[in-house]
Amino acid sequence: MARSSSGILAIVVAGLCVPRFATAQDGRVAGIARWTGEVGSYAEAYGINGAEARRPAATGRMYLRPTLSLAGRLTIRFNFLLSTEGRTFQSSRRQSINQYGVNPQWSWGSANLGDFTDSYTPLTFSGVRVRGAGLNVSRGPLWMSMFGGRTQRAVEGGATNGRFERNIFGGRIGIGDRRRSSIGIYLVRAHDDVGSLTLPEDTLFIDENRPDTAFVEDTLQVGKIANPFAVTPQENLVLGVTGNLAVLGDALQLKAELSGSGHTRDLRADVIESEEILSRIPGIVRSIYTPRVSSTADYAYTIEATARTGPLTATGAFRNIGPGYVSLGVASLLSDQRELRLTTQLRFRRWNVRVDGARQHDNLIHQKTFTTRRDRAAVALSLRPGRRWNGSLRAQYSRLDNEAPEPERWIAYQSWMVGTNQTLTFTRRGFLRTASVQYQYRTTGDDNPLRTQSASRSHSVKVRVLLSPSRILNVTPSVGIVRARFAGVGWSTRQTYSLGAQLRMLRGKWMSSLQLGRSQFNQTSALQATLRSRYQLTPHDAISLAVRGSDYGNVLDAARDFQELLITLRWARRL
Repeated sequence: MARSSSGILAIVVAGLCVPRFATAQDGRVAGIARWTGEVGSYAEAYGINGAEARRPAATGRMYLRPTLSLAGRLTIRFNFLLSTEGRTFQSSRRQSINQYGVNPQWSWGSANLGDFTDSYTPLTFSGVRVRGAGLNVSRGPLWMSMFGGRTQRAVEGGATNGRFERNIFGGRIGIGDRRRSSIGIYLVRAHDDVGSLTLPEDTLFIDENRPDTAFVEDTLQVGKIANPFAVTPQENLVLGVTGNLAVLGDALQLKAELSGSGHTRDLRADVIESEEILSRIPGIVRSIYTPRVSSTADYAYTIEATARTGPLTATGAFRNIGPGYVSLGVASLLSDQRELRLTTQLRFRRWNVRVDGARQHDNLIHQKTFTTRRDRAAVALSLRPGRRWNGSLRAQYSRLDNEAPEPERWIAYQSWMVGTNQTLTFTRRGFLRTASVQYQYRTTGDDNPLRTQSASRSHSVKVRVLLSPSRILNVTPSVGIVRARFAGVGWSTRQTYSLGAQLRMLRGKWMSSLQLGRSQFNQTSALQATLRSRYQLTPHDAISLAVRGSDYGNVLDAARDFQELLITLRWARRL
């Protein structure tokens, strides 16, 4: 504890002592440079009584996010984050959150150095943080990008929780305006370092039949893994092509993406030597990707069309992701799914309506004994009958069904929801400012007689009022009640009460808020209080304090009671 506290103190003190940039009154340096952005430090203390801690007892961070503009032609963004969390609270089993990034931008391109994220397409590269370098160039109709670096460090965690060090590189090249009409080609390759972790032998891929003489038509790897939940070193190659086409101006927009992937589940598996199989793989692919007996290959594609005419906008999209398609350059991607989605929106001055629906199913190549289908349909209406009255209505239907032959595995779940939200604005300067009412009715059930207990009905109502006793004080009381009935249990009630207050003093330099809330459901209760205060020290510096306390209790089992306390202190300076 002493070591972590000293580290937090060092970071906070360093943040408070960060040299202030020598800026003149107009924010310029030497007449050609201009600094903007923010620098600051953050400290957090956490305590819990009666349960296991969910975060470190103490945390300190220092961040620096300035932007330097040079003569209006070059902009350099910096992003530095240093945290004590890399050395505390099971840090050996977590990825580091420290960040060091520099992002220069100019008229025809940009670069990334250090930590950065970028987004190519949803099927190739998106949402993954890389520590390395990247370059984006656009000259006329031609555009291209490339990047490379590390996406995760090696983390010891045993056979199921560890992480191998993973490196990734890729690029794209295309022609045309990406917002209107264009075509592009994408490549992404990820590779784990086999020697970065030492795992038990039961994680190895077992090649039982050595399928080097016949081509396997489906995407299932031949052989098996002794421990199917084990973390193994992986390799991945993704090749994709995208196309956009604008027709009749912006009246019709067409988008499409087609990508293929090769994924190796375990780099320690044997290399495929069969010429019959290798002959089906292009030479350019084999030059950067080695097929193994634990490898799979598949493809994915999306097609989307959007039509606009007057107040009407309609979008139709179709997505197909094969069961063997994997992209390690995407933060989250579910394979083995086919989805059709339709959306229509009609906008007018005082009202608009949106209708959308989707149908999705898996088991695309019938590898499983049953297929799961998901259907969704929703209608949302927003209207403004008068200058002081805003309202909305929403209805939604969802269904989840599969074809499992066993009654124990059969699911035929469905849900209906209808709700409304009405808000009245009385005055901008009086005592009673606004009042809102929310209501929602929901019903759920399952056609399977073995799942009758999943059936439920619920009504929920929430009333909220904004009061202003004076120019510097706002008070917001609210009451919420949820009345629910579960099969075989009967009706139950959840009550929630909250009171909020916002106070502004010293001509707006000091702003504070207090939020009190209490909820009661059967034999359990929760009480939470949050205090936030912010003071503007100078035109550029501000300090903020937040204190949040929670008390959870159970009448029948006192051993489940616990209390939490979280205190945060933040200093920030605008450059």
